[in-house]
Amino acid sequence: MHLWLQAIHLLVSSKKGISSHQLHRVLGITYKSAWFLTHRIRECMRDGALAGFGGNGGIVEVDETFIDKEPGVKKSKNARGGSHKMKMLTLLDRDSKRAKSIVVDDLTKATLIPILQENIAGEAYVMTDEARQYQNIGASNVCGNTRSD
Repeated sequence: MHLWLQAIHLLVSSKKGISSHQLHRVLGITYKSAWFLTHRIRECMRDGALAGFGGNGGIVEVDETFIDKEPGVKKSKNARGGSHKMKMLTLLDRDSKRAKSIVVDDLTKATLIPILQENIAGEAYVMTDEARQYQNIGASNVCGNTRSD
Protein backbone atom coordinates (compact mmCIF):
# COMPACT_ATOMS: atom_id res chain seq x y z
CA MET A 1 0.00 0.00 0.00
CA HIS A 2 2.86 2.37 0.78
CA LEU A 3 4.34 1.84 -2.68
CA TRP A 4 1.00 2.57 -4.35
CA LEU A 5 0.57 5.81 -2.40
CA GLN A 6 4.14 6.89 -3.10
CA ALA A 7 3.68 6.13 -6.80
CA ILE A 8 0.41 8.08 -6.92
CA HIS A 9 2.07 11.04 -5.19
CA LEU A 10 5.00 11.01 -7.63
CA LEU A 11 2.71 10.78 -10.67
CA VAL A 12 0.38 13.61 -9.67
CA SER A 13 2.94 15.95 -8.12
CA SER A 14 5.35 16.16 -11.04
CA LYS A 15 4.51 18.79 -13.61
CA LYS A 16 5.00 16.61 -16.70
CA GLY A 17 4.35 13.19 -15.19
CA ILE A 18 6.91 10.52 -14.47
CA SER A 19 8.16 7.60 -16.53
CA SER A 20 8.02 4.00 -15.40
CA HIS A 21 11.83 3.86 -15.51
CA GLN A 22 12.14 6.82 -13.17
CA LEU A 23 9.50 5.36 -10.86
CA HIS A 24 11.35 2.04 -10.68
CA ARG A 25 14.59 3.83 -9.76
CA VAL A 26 12.98 6.07 -7.12
CA LEU A 27 10.89 3.37 -5.43
CA GLY A 28 13.49 0.61 -5.76
CA ILE A 29 11.14 -1.85 -7.47
CA THR A 30 11.47 -3.74 -10.74
CA TYR A 31 10.68 -1.98 -14.01
CA LYS A 32 7.86 -4.47 -14.64
CA SER A 33 6.21 -3.52 -11.32
CA ALA A 34 6.68 0.18 -11.98
CA TRP A 35 5.12 -0.18 -15.43
CA PHE A 36 2.15 -2.02 -13.91
CA LEU A 37 1.71 0.69 -11.24
CA THR A 38 1.86 3.60 -13.69
CA HIS A 39 -0.64 2.01 -16.07
CA ARG A 40 -3.12 1.19 -13.31
CA ILE A 41 -2.84 4.64 -11.75
CA ARG A 42 -3.27 6.41 -15.09
CA GLU A 43 -6.30 4.23 -15.85
CA CYS A 44 -7.87 5.28 -12.54
CA MET A 45 -7.16 8.94 -13.29
CA ARG A 46 -8.81 8.78 -16.70
CA ASP A 47 -11.78 11.15 -17.07
CA GLY A 48 -14.04 8.58 -18.72
CA ALA A 49 -13.76 10.10 -22.18
CA LEU A 50 -13.55 6.63 -23.66
CA ALA A 51 -16.74 5.48 -21.99
CA GLY A 52 -19.74 4.89 -24.22
CA PHE A 53 -22.10 7.70 -25.06
CA GLY A 54 -25.35 7.77 -23.08
CA GLY A 55 -24.18 5.89 -20.01
CA ASN A 56 -26.73 5.55 -17.18
CA GLY A 57 -29.64 5.73 -19.60
CA GLY A 58 -28.78 9.11 -21.11
CA ILE A 59 -29.93 10.37 -24.49
CA VAL A 60 -27.63 10.18 -27.51
CA GLU A 61 -28.48 12.04 -30.70
CA VAL A 62 -27.26 10.48 -33.95
CA ASP A 63 -27.31 12.20 -37.33
CA GLU A 64 -25.38 12.28 -40.56
CA THR A 65 -24.38 15.04 -42.93
CA PHE A 66 -22.53 15.63 -46.18
CA ILE A 67 -19.46 17.86 -46.24
CA ASP A 68 -17.24 19.23 -49.04
CA LYS A 69 -16.47 16.79 -51.86
CA GLU A 70 -15.15 13.25 -51.77
CA PRO A 71 -11.46 13.16 -52.81
CA GLY A 72 -11.03 11.59 -56.23
CA VAL A 73 -14.74 11.67 -57.07
CA LYS A 74 -15.80 14.03 -59.82
CA LYS A 75 -19.20 15.64 -59.67
CA SER A 76 -21.22 14.72 -62.73
CA LYS A 77 -23.20 17.37 -64.52
CA ASN A 78 -26.56 16.31 -63.13
CA ALA A 79 -25.37 14.86 -59.78
CA ARG A 80 -27.95 15.11 -57.05
CA GLY A 81 -27.80 14.54 -53.34
CA GLY A 82 -24.59 13.71 -51.57
CA SER A 83 -23.12 11.01 -53.80
CA HIS A 84 -20.06 13.16 -54.54
CA LYS A 85 -19.61 14.46 -50.97
CA MET A 86 -17.93 13.08 -47.85
CA LYS A 87 -20.35 11.42 -45.46
CA MET A 88 -20.03 12.16 -41.74
CA LEU A 89 -21.80 10.58 -38.78
CA THR A 90 -22.07 12.58 -35.54
CA LEU A 91 -22.99 11.36 -32.07
CA LEU A 92 -23.98 13.81 -29.32
CA ASP A 93 -24.43 12.90 -25.66
CA ARG A 94 -27.01 15.30 -24.23
CA ASP A 95 -25.90 14.86 -20.61
CA SER A 96 -22.14 15.23 -20.94
CA LYS A 97 -22.34 17.52 -24.02
CA ARG A 98 -19.67 15.39 -25.71
CA ALA A 99 -19.76 15.00 -29.47
CA LYS A 100 -17.93 12.68 -31.80
CA SER A 101 -17.85 12.93 -35.58
CA ILE A 102 -16.75 10.04 -37.78
CA VAL A 103 -16.18 10.06 -41.54
CA VAL A 104 -17.85 6.98 -43.06
CA ASP A 105 -17.67 5.39 -46.50
CA ASP A 106 -21.42 5.14 -46.92
CA LEU A 107 -24.60 5.57 -44.93
CA THR A 108 -25.91 2.02 -45.03
CA LYS A 109 -27.09 0.07 -41.99
CA ALA A 110 -24.19 -2.35 -42.42
CA THR A 111 -21.70 0.50 -41.99
CA LEU A 112 -23.46 2.51 -39.28
CA ILE A 113 -24.65 -0.21 -36.87
CA PRO A 114 -21.13 -1.41 -35.87
CA ILE A 115 -20.09 2.20 -35.24
CA LEU A 116 -23.16 2.80 -33.09
CA GLN A 117 -22.61 -0.43 -31.15
CA GLU A 118 -19.01 0.49 -30.45
CA ASN A 119 -19.71 4.04 -29.25
CA ILE A 120 -23.12 3.96 -27.55
CA ALA A 121 -23.80 2.37 -24.16
CA GLY A 122 -26.41 -0.39 -24.11
CA GLU A 123 -28.70 1.47 -21.69
CA ALA A 124 -28.70 4.71 -23.73
CA TYR A 125 -31.71 6.14 -25.53
CA VAL A 126 -30.89 6.82 -29.18
CA MET A 127 -32.62 9.72 -30.90
CA THR A 128 -32.39 10.04 -34.67
CA ASP A 129 -34.33 11.34 -37.59
CA GLU A 130 -36.55 9.04 -39.63
CA ALA A 131 -33.83 7.98 -42.05
CA ARG A 132 -34.17 4.43 -43.36
CA GLN A 133 -30.83 3.25 -41.95
CA TYR A 134 -31.98 3.96 -38.38
CA GLN A 135 -35.34 2.19 -38.56
CA ASN A 136 -35.74 -0.68 -36.07
CA ILE A 137 -32.31 -0.24 -34.45
CA GLY A 138 -33.85 -0.30 -30.97
CA ALA A 139 -36.22 -3.17 -31.70
CA SER A 140 -33.34 -5.48 -32.61
CA ASN A 141 -31.32 -4.41 -29.51
CA VAL A 142 -28.60 -3.12 -31.78
CA CYS A 143 -27.66 -0.15 -29.64
CA GLY A 144 -29.96 0.49 -26.76
CA ASN A 145 -33.41 2.01 -26.82
CA THR A 146 -34.95 4.39 -29.31
CA ARG A 147 -37.08 7.32 -28.40
CA SER A 148 -39.02 9.85 -30.40
CA ASP A 149 -39.46 13.25 -28.75
